[in-house]
Amino acid sequence: TVEKEREHVAKAIASFRQMGFTLIQSRCKQWLRFLGSFPFMLTEGLFSSLELLGLTKKLSHTNVANLLPVVADFKGARQGLILPTYRHQLFYLDTFDDRVLPITNFNRLTIASPGSGKSFFEQAQILDGLSRGQQIFVIDLGGSYKHLCELVGGSYIDASTLTLNPFTLFDFDGVTEIDGEKVNDYIQIRDLLAIMASPNEGLGEVQKAWLLDAVLTCWKERGRLAKMDDVLAALRELLHKPESRNDRRLKDLLVLLDKYGSQGIYGKLFNSDTPLLNNSNFVVLEMGKLESNPELLTIVMFVMIVIIQGQFYHSDRRIQKRCIIDEAWRFLAVGSNPISAGFIEQGFRTARKHTGGFAVITQNLSDTMKTLQGQAIAAAADTKIIMRQGAFRDFIESHPDHFNPLEVSMIESFGEAKTQGFSNLMIQFGNVTTFHRYFCDPFSRVLFSTSGDEFGEIESLMNQGVPLTDAVYRVAQQYYGDELCD
Repeated sequence: TVEKEREHVAKAIASFRQMGFTLIQSRCKQWLRFLGSFPFMLTEGLFSSLELLGLTKKLSHTNVANLLPVVADFKGARQGLILPTYRHQLFYLDTFDDRVLPITNFNRLTIASPGSGKSFFEQAQILDGLSRGQQIFVIDLGGSYKHLCELVGGSYIDASTLTLNPFTLFDFDGVTEIDGEKVNDYIQIRDLLAIMASPNEGLGEVQKAWLLDAVLTCWKERGRLAKMDDVLAALRELLHKPESRNDRRLKDLLVLLDKYGSQGIYGKLFNSDTPLLNNSNFVVLEMGKLESNPELLTIVMFVMIVIIQGQFYHSDRRIQKRCIIDEAWRFLAVGSNPISAGFIEQGFRTARKHTGGFAVITQNLSDTMKTLQGQAIAAAADTKIIMRQGAFRDFIESHPDHFNPLEVSMIESFGEAKTQGFSNLMIQFGNVTTFHRYFCDPFSRVLFSTSGDEFGEIESLMNQGVPLTDAVYRVAQQYYGDELCD
């Protein structure tokens, strides 16, 4: 009301007077002030008009610094996905931009509980990367990326149908430099076979030595034509040598690897040529059909990582490449195997030299602390994205020094994406921390959705012959019609 307006104005004038400022009501000058707020208007003659009316005052630079409430946020990369900061300032996210961001590798770790919007955010990053020419591989479990893959014309592959051969995955005679040390590539074949033999626990040193001997023998005799049957045959030959005759450890190793022979339960999978995955810029490897066999899924996960590493190493270094490991990541961290941890760290650290990076998505902050494999992943990721957390207070009580008080307060304020209409993020680039909100338009919200209702309705419409784009739009109209533009 007019009475309350006068009361509030009087209180404001009195408050400023106590601080030594005299406020005078400005009448009939609002139009000039409005014009003065536009870019370049003051330099086109308006400043002299304001000066004539006594609306300007000369100040020193010290006065300006004290009076202007200017707080500039870190602007992020030179290009990339737009993420507004908490002060509504522009920020670009591109975890390949090491010229601006304080990072030494291109790996990232996203930690987000269900309901935080992590699937939406990850798929938005994928779209942004594809739009800038990146090559992206996704290892998934559950079909989260199916609709996005179809929309962009990517390759959606059922990993259970692939055939694999460890001897075709590496440049056997090559050398890889890791943290200044040169490692022969045949060591990687040995380590992969060691993981296949015992994914949850490391093999003994003697067993690893026998395995390396078998690998070298197979390569010398058959080269890239070597198969798992050849490895088993070489190990059986060792049983007849005096120094290892009837050794129980060697027999155990043969038992562990026998299932990968052509007559074993996984024989068809591991005794054929490994396919190339370079026919598309976006490849999704769906592991869902292997979920009922955790042991095999873990092995295939490691093999998939090696295959994708091969794509990194043999492609143009000017092309940015990303491997995203979503729900399936937990199978990498089963047990606490030092060989697996070293294998992961080696792959993650060497990808940088080929302009490649890995992205791992997990649900809890403690996930990467429980096992050696998880610790290796966290240590090799210079970019960490933290979204809404479940049981966050319990984590802080057991790890009081993991975040500073401001970070704890901010993370505790992160809400559920569906309820508030956006996702909250804390991004750490080394020692630099920034806070952001991610907003998703209705069309993308449905396209990226993992909700059973929305996903199912899109599938139902597509089964009726409706194109994917139209199906997504129809479902978006149904759920978010008031937010869609005409």
